[in-house]
Amino acid sequence: MLGNIRYKYIKNKNKQCVLFLHGWGGNENSFYNTIELLKNDYSILAINLTDINTNYLNKPLTMYDYAICVYLILNMLKIDSVHIVCHSFGFRVALILNKLFKLKINSFVVIDGAGVNFFSFIKNLKILRFKFAKFLVKIKLKKQSYLKKFGSDDYKDLVANTKTKIEDIKEEREKARQDELINSATEKLNEAEKEFNDKKKEAEDEIAKAEAEIEDGKKQIKDGKLEISKNEKKANEEFKNAEKQIEQAKEEINN
Repeated sequence: MLGNIRYKYIKNKNKQCVLFLHGWGGNENSFYNTIELLKNDYSILAINLTDINTNYLNKPLTMYDYAICVYLILNMLKIDSVHIVCHSFGFRVALILNKLFKLKINSFVVIDGAGVNFFSFIKNLKILRFKFAKFLVKIKLKKQSYLKKFGSDDYKDLVANTKTKIEDIKEEREKARQDELINSATEKLNEAEKEFNDKKKEAEDEIAKAEAEIEDGKKQIKDGKLEISKNEKKANEEFKNAEKQIEQAKEEINN
């Protein structure tokens, strides 16, 4: 059991698993005769969906809660591939199970699936009765409470809670989408800021390098001027010495 949720599990090694999901008000024995026919050729899992409702009376249930509990049982039993046989309400649970989770569903056998449109005189008569009741309430010949006699309260609560859950999921997805857009914009802004800072640093490095080269050039010019001054001084001294030697030579010639 998962908590107090009952299920019937017949494990046949190397045999494909058939998951049975009963209709509203049923239990794990609703498919007893079919299970007896298949139990030697398949692994069998039949879950009591009513126990899910019984175990969570303090919480308003949705179709998603039923599907999650079914998936938890499958995961606990390490079942990742199934054939599904479902009746009425069980079909709705199976649809959500197929949509939300990574579960390989090899085949569907649907018996009078809830939400599937097909012609039924009795079903259509019930729908007409309910629409007529709504009309009587609308024209105020009947009170709103008159509609409560159509369908069980827990099933109507389930439908209402599921619609609320769907709206909540839509809001969460929209918020997640907005958060994703904000995160994406923030990430792009951070990338742009990083790129700007990198280019700024490159420019600052280039400026520092150019200033260093200018200072080096100034130093070289200064050193060059000093060298020129030294050479000029030396040349003047050599010129004066040459003049002196010429004068000495003239004196020797005259003597």
